[in-house]
Amino acid sequence: MIIQQVEVDKAGLNDLIKLKIGGRNMLTATIDAFQTTSAAFNVGDVVKLKEGGPRMTVTYAGPVALNPGNWLICEWFDEHGELRHETFAPQAVRAEPRSIPAGSVQWSRIGRAA
Repeated sequence: MIIQQVEVDKAGLNDLIKLKIGGRNMLTATIDAFQTTSAAFNVGDVVKLKEGGPRMTVTYAGPVALNPGNWLICEWFDEHGELRHETFAPQAVRAEPRSIPAGSVQWSRIGRAA
């Protein structure tokens, strides 16, 4: 089977894509140019600020009092082992893998009690 023609019509705010195979329309799709592909986060997801920082676990995802839109409440342990939590906009974080790849853990010296 040979693809004979692929048309992309950029009319207005949407892109219309047509695929013709053997002279017949096989696929027509409309893509919204303003459609966002931001991932929805769920409780338990591991995230990291796009600016960098520690890996954090999402403990709440949804509306927060006095703030419009959806927010994430995340928790993490700081460099002293203290549990921290903060509220972030979903656009400020990116998803991280739940498992940590070998070699990415950095051990600090731990003093031994005598």
